[in-house]
Amino acid sequence: MKNSFDGNHLPINEVKRTDGKSKWLRSKGAKQLLGDISDSTLQTMRIRGDIPAYKLGSTWFYKEDEILAALEAGRTSRQEVNNG
Repeated sequence: MKNSFDGNHLPINEVKRTDGKSKWLRSKGAKQLLGDISDSTLQTMRIRGDIPAYKLGSTWFYKEDEILAALEAGRTSRQEVNNG
């Protein structure tokens, strides 16, 4: 898969860190982080509030650490999986 780059030599799906802690992702980066999900799946997750999202103009942004925290919060234990 070929990466596209902007004039600052950053992949266009990522934004520079502003606080040193969290990487801001555009939709493409968020979809990749979530396992190459589709546009509609990301939209559904955003609308249902499964993952936090921020809109600036017409562009949606996601914080990498918030997506990872949402995944951890939804984690089930092995016992829950086995006992259904």
